[in-house]
Amino acid sequence: MKKINLLSRIMLVVIFISVASSVKCQWSLPQPFTTSTSDKANACLNHIYCYNDDLDLLFWEQSTDSGSTSIWYKKYLTGEDPIEVIHDPGMHYKNPKILTIGYQDTIFYLFFEKNHNNERDIYYMKFASDGGHSDPISFDTSGSNNRKYEIVNDGINSNFVVWLSDNYLLASFLEHQNGVFQFLPPDTIDSGNISEIAISWRRIVWINEADNLDQLMEAVTELSGDWSDPVEIISHEKISNLESSMEYYNVPLITWAYLEEGTWKVNNCYFSFPQYTFYPFEIFNLDFNDFGVLCSNLYPEVGIENLGYYDLAFPKDTSGNTEIFVYNNFYSPEPIRLSYLYTECRNPRFYFGALDFTYNGGQWVYLVWEAFVDGYWQLYYSRLLFLFGSVNENTLAKDIQIYPNPASDFIRIENSKELNLTIRLFDVTGKLVFEDRFADKDFSVVASILDEGIYFVRIDEGENHLTEKIIVH
Repeated sequence: MKKINLLSRIMLVVIFISVASSVKCQWSLPQPFTTSTSDKANACLNHIYCYNDDLDLLFWEQSTDSGSTSIWYKKYLTGEDPIEVIHDPGMHYKNPKILTIGYQDTIFYLFFEKNHNNERDIYYMKFASDGGHSDPISFDTSGSNNRKYEIVNDGINSNFVVWLSDNYLLASFLEHQNGVFQFLPPDTIDSGNISEIAISWRRIVWINEADNLDQLMEAVTELSGDWSDPVEIISHEKISNLESSMEYYNVPLITWAYLEEGTWKVNNCYFSFPQYTFYPFEIFNLDFNDFGVLCSNLYPEVGIENLGYYDLAFPKDTSGNTEIFVYNNFYSPEPIRLSYLYTECRNPRFYFGALDFTYNGGQWVYLVWEAFVDGYWQLYYSRLLFLFGSVNENTLAKDIQIYPNPASDFIRIENSKELNLTIRLFDVTGKLVFEDRFADKDFSVVASILDEGIYFVRIDEGENHLTEKIIVH
């Protein structure tokens, strides 16, 4: 098998994003993903990077009848019909999530919960790029109530799954050795009355419901795979809707709702070792059990008045309906109304889509939610293009040639005008594997010492830059 070393959408942006000049466009008008006559919920949108054609996939759970729930998916950019992944009478398959792997025969794992006779277990299926997949594989059936799982995609050897099994919080790393993947025996992170969990990079955050106060707790893992002891971040009278913010630049931000003196508010915690930085967001009249967060470019040292982008989406009552609204920064006096569907809306969540270099480079961000239309819960979305910067890459594209692609022995850079250039080579985990400066007409990077897979070559000359995807085999 050839290694591709694919990455989650978030880490890819480390390669491209220009922090000082990133720009958000406007949200598009809401559109349905699919409108079949069945209830749909818990969508999971993914852009998966492959050798040739990348995959843009949407997974969701769909009611088959009153006693069954199945998992479906579709290639949401191609207009192809949805495909049912798994269905069994009397079974409820729910809460699909993706763990990217990056091998030719297995490019991602589809995780889901199996609910039968009030017992919940976690399963996964191995998917190939052509849509073929394995039979369901049991991930954990040791407890009677395995639930609330979350997944981290953090490079080929740093993926892990976190879940609740009865009253225990467990974590298992996905190990890769000699082309073989296997989940390691789980580590016990904590136990008790744990209600919700979230993951921010290599950090697990959870709510521990105590008698008088709810505690927000954390544990952190290092590359060795060891976990720190649980530490309290903060406590409130009540804590609800713990969210790991969908972020650019791997921003370590956690968001939650909390009750204080009879009023529900929103708080955010930026993790900057060895301290926490809190950003309370005093907004009211929203459902504090139902919101999603997108953020980027948060740097506490510059002060809260100079923070980067922060979007919080939530359903809000409007003349008897619940429409989707968005606060687009910490200081929005009023939220922006995004949907005009005149019905009930719920469960707004942000996802990253494909890269787009039409306007100097950017990435599509999707806001996906459920809307009750014509008697069924349907999946709707709005999207915007998050531009990486205002720099025109065509300036360098005319003067720089990068070849061959695919490369085996060398990656060659032809610098026709002998410009003063900086070259950086990233793998798809965002790791910098090579950096140099040169002004020669010809320059080469040794490719034969690199692992096979996808890499990104970034060339900088002053404020101009050029980025190209290279395959090494």
